[in-house]
Amino acid sequence: MLSAAITLWPRRAGADEPADTDACDGVCTDEDGPRTLGGHTYVPSLVVDWAFIVSQAASTSAAGIADFEVGQQRIARFLGVEGKREFVSADQTILGTVAVCPWLALSVRAEGSAIIPRDRFGAVFVGGHVAYGGDLMAAVRLIRRDRFQATVIGDVGHLWTNELVPSRLPRSPHVSGDITTVRPALALAYTITPRVGVQGSASFAWRWFDISAKDRVETLAGSAAVTVSLHPVPFTVLVAGQLSQDYGREIATPLSNAVLGTGDTRFWGEVGVVYRGRKHLDLGAGFNWKVADPDRDARWFGEFRIAYYF
Repeated sequence: MLSAAITLWPRRAGADEPADTDACDGVCTDEDGPRTLGGHTYVPSLVVDWAFIVSQAASTSAAGIADFEVGQQRIARFLGVEGKREFVSADQTILGTVAVCPWLALSVRAEGSAIIPRDRFGAVFVGGHVAYGGDLMAAVRLIRRDRFQATVIGDVGHLWTNELVPSRLPRSPHVSGDITTVRPALALAYTITPRVGVQGSASFAWRWFDISAKDRVETLAGSAAVTVSLHPVPFTVLVAGQLSQDYGREIATPLSNAVLGTGDTRFWGEVGVVYRGRKHLDLGAGFNWKVADPDRDARWFGEFRIAYYF
């Protein structure tokens, strides 16, 4: 699930301005701020796993356009319908995280998404799709030094899906199902200067699909991000990207590629700006684009994020 995002992301008390020297010497302490390394305060990326142990409440709203091939479906080819069709997409995510101790954080995330066709061919051959569900996550900090932090993450999620596709007639056009995900990840952060920091993560996910048929898909993903503080202006710029590869895909269709974000190879890019002018409160606005199997299915969407850290 090629993309780019502009995101205004969070920030923490005591970390409003970059220092000329490292924020801590040797091993960082809690007083340096959970999101601060080497004088640089980090902001989250949509595509890179978060390496920091910090309590937060956050909401992300997104809306945009999904553009993917309709003519790959058998009945569409039979009727001579070819080419790409545009769909409207909308997503909402709410995240709550509690830092139980300096090295452990537990999170709950609820999410919902919808894909709606914009023309009659898309309505007939792809239809409308809705998914909702959530995740339970645990993050354990392994290493924290003056400029470097490493964290392991465990993520278990479940989505319920509902599809309404008229081209399935005379069978029932309504199909419901679910998707279960188990995903371990390793997240890293390193400060180059008090103004510039880099983040990276690697993950492997197992997803069990039980919709029109049962299948399991494994996904290997690697992500990286650069954050740049614009101090004294209270903004941080974020640029990130992710490359992922699916394995074991047998029953996935063009519908699942576009709607559920599957596909042999995918790229997700992100560009973001984060306003950090208020203690504990971050506001972000962004633009994302995602491409599954280049030159085929793609998404473009804008987003707004608000987060409070405590």
